[in-house]
Amino acid sequence: MPLDVGGRTFKTKTALEKELKRIAKTPSEVAQNQAFLLACVECYTKVQDAIADCNGRLTGVTCGPNAAKAQYGTGTNVYCLQAQIEGLAEPLCMSADYIARSVVSRASADAVRTRRPVATKIEELREAVQPQIAEFKESARTGSWVCNDCQRPLNDFAPAFRQVDHTGAYEFRHLTNEYARMHHDGDVTQIDSIKFEAFHAQHARLQMLCIHCNVRKKRKAQDAHVADNPLADAPHAGGSSSSGSSKK
Repeated sequence: MPLDVGGRTFKTKTALEKELKRIAKTPSEVAQNQAFLLACVECYTKVQDAIADCNGRLTGVTCGPNAAKAQYGTGTNVYCLQAQIEGLAEPLCMSADYIARSVVSRASADAVRTRRPVATKIEELREAVQPQIAEFKESARTGSWVCNDCQRPLNDFAPAFRQVDHTGAYEFRHLTNEYARMHHDGDVTQIDSIKFEAFHAQHARLQMLCIHCNVRKKRKAQDAHVADNPLADAPHAGGSSSSGSSKK
């Protein structure tokens, strides 16, 4: 699938990644390609979370000789760019690989929204409850707040790595499915976002996790889904098997 970003088109993720690496090597190239880099970096969830956490905005993209050492440790060959965010004391270091992945994810998400009304509705419902998520995160912000799983102090993590997670009887997908079952014969696309906000406020149970525990939890849930649905990744009749993994 071609990738359109920042007024440029790339045939593959690899082509985009190579171009980002080429630009990242030279500060003058970074300066000359700001519009393109900003469009790419804005797709990165880590940047989006940092902007939301400090209520700031993305002001520019730079590169620095110590970016790879600071973010990934010495001895790496990662090409890094730095997102300059208003309200954030230190820039966020990003590898070309992860930026390219984020662009691909955004493009895929846009394609899904075009093809699947359910995905569009789920995104709308997530947006509707964001004030509740932000309020919970703010209320949990104390001098001793810790990850609810590994118990590591969350202050040890960058803002984007402190994440709110649904827990208890219902994950977010369970809440939407249950509401649709109760009121719309299971049709998620018919859910009214304002009414769902009240349902979410009443039934959602939230917790704070570090990014590592949150990713681990999602992987376990995905593995459990595949185990319970052995045909989920099986090839369709008359076709070849898919290399992509199933999603929740």
